[in-house]
Amino acid sequence: MEPVRTIKNVDGETWNELKMISKRNKMNIGKTIRLMIHDYRNKNNFWNKVLNHKRILSDAEAESITEIIKESRKEKGFRE
Repeated sequence: MEPVRTIKNVDGETWNELKMISKRNKMNIGKTIRLMIHDYRNKNNFWNKVLNHKRILSDAEAESITEIIKESRKEKGFRE
């Protein structure tokens, strides 16, 4: 028989919600937790890729595009 495992500092309400989520999705609690961790890692990985990716434009190209956008906004009457 496998030993009983507990999660420290998880109150009854949170535990019951986890059980309901698992039951609703027809999964055991272990699989639910694994999916939650997987989603958490992917979410963080996504933003890491967005914020720390290789540059597409040089600083000069970015400034040039910014100036073009400012002129275009000014021509159309939008705020800068």
